[in-house]
Order: sequence, then C-alpha cells, then structure tokens
Amino acid sequence: MFQQREVNRIRDEQEHIKPFVIILTTLIVFSILIRSLRETNFFIYDFVAAVGLLSQLILAVMLIPHVIPMARILRRLIDRWLSAPDPT
Repeated sequence: MFQQREVNRIRDEQEHIKPFVIILTTLIVFSILIRSLRETNFFIYDFVAAVGLLSQLILAVMLIPHVIPMARILRRLIDRWLSAPDPT
C-alpha cells in the first residue's frame, strides 16, 4: 500500500516536468526578446517595459505550482547520482 502511494506520488510529480520546462523556456526567451526590443528602441520604451514586466510576472506565477515537485524530482536524481557506486 505504501509503495503504491509512493509510485503514484512520483508519477504525479513527473507530470510537472513538461509544463515546468515549457513555462521556464518561454520565460527565458520572452525575457531575452523584451531586453532586445528595449535595446533597439524600436518600440516605445515604457510600453515594452510594461508588457515585459506583466508577461514575466504572469509566467512566474504560472511556474510556482511546479517548483516544489521539480525540486523533489531533482533531489531524488541527485541522491541517486550520489549513492551510485563508482564504476571500476
């Protein structure tokens, strides 16, 4: 019974990987794009800054529910990596 719950919890946590990666990648790309637009002075600076800040805030809020499951997954991977025997 306990092992089944653990398997279900791990499966549930693994469902957070794809949205986490997609949202994080979008956040990084969008941040770079907004920074580039600010540097070119192609658009009105205040408008670009406001849209950039709002979009980054929305993406960061969307990322919040995925942070703890991703941290658990990373902790398990690091524990597994550290406890692996040295290849001989």
